[in-house]
Amino acid sequence: MGTKGKRILAAVLLAVLFPVLFSVSAEAEERYLFHRRSVKILKDITGMLKKENLKETLSRQKKIAADLEKIRKISESDFAIAAAIMDCWENVMVNEDYPFIIYGGGEYAPELEDSGIAGCGKHAFVVMGYALSKGRMQAELKGRCDAAAAAARSWPDSIIICTGGATGGHNPENHTEAGEMKAYLTGECGIDPGRVFTDTEAKITVDNALNSLEIMKEHDVHACTVVTSFFHQRWSQMLFRTMAAISIEEGYPMEIIANYNYKGNGSLRIETGRGMALNQLDTMISRFGTVD
Repeated sequence: MGTKGKRILAAVLLAVLFPVLFSVSAEAEERYLFHRRSVKILKDITGMLKKENLKETLSRQKKIAADLEKIRKISESDFAIAAAIMDCWENVMVNEDYPFIIYGGGEYAPELEDSGIAGCGKHAFVVMGYALSKGRMQAELKGRCDAAAAAARSWPDSIIICTGGATGGHNPENHTEAGEMKAYLTGECGIDPGRVFTDTEAKITVDNALNSLEIMKEHDVHACTVVTSFFHQRWSQMLFRTMAAISIEEGYPMEIIANYNYKGNGSLRIETGRGMALNQLDTMISRFGTVD
């Protein structure tokens, strides 16, 4: 190829690649950046919560309030996220009277009538996965799907997001929780396939929250209800509400409207999932970049 041909080829490649590179860069810039000092303070708070007794103490409340004020002085946006996290901790994670909405086992979901879904605009039911057994759904996951199907029938304008990757032993074909859930919802439950979207990559609850947000953005959805087992709901709420708080600071309004729960056989001690929620909260914060 002559010099002139090489120049033409280079110009063509630049014209093709430059928009792509610019798009990737712009997308990266949209991700929220925590201040490093805020992250350190937040991790000090979660570390303290992991070690302390569950019951509220005056000293802990004062320490957290003082730490939140330190974050406020660093960044109002970091403070808004940290305050949302602590609000969820107090009102969900350690609240013995947290109002679980339990699926009643019927074809529809009258339990959700006063949940706030009706007035929230475009809305999604996010159905959380559960480990597969030999590539197939266990009863716990079918129960979550039955609850989601009832909710979907009651709220026909809502989309359904199934989230969960390939899990469980003896799964050589890498069946995913989300794929199995969609097949069950659209097959046995009769839900329109056009309403059901899947995240087949999630491995932990942090992934469930962040990946579901990306699907909601694609469909201009700004509100969701988390559908899972009641023993899993508290730490799901912690991570989804943190996701929502970060999304708001990124410029995409998001609200967690309600919870909806398959009761199953899991125990519901208030401590259930507490350590897991805090560990995954640290993981979620670490997924975002930092600035000085």
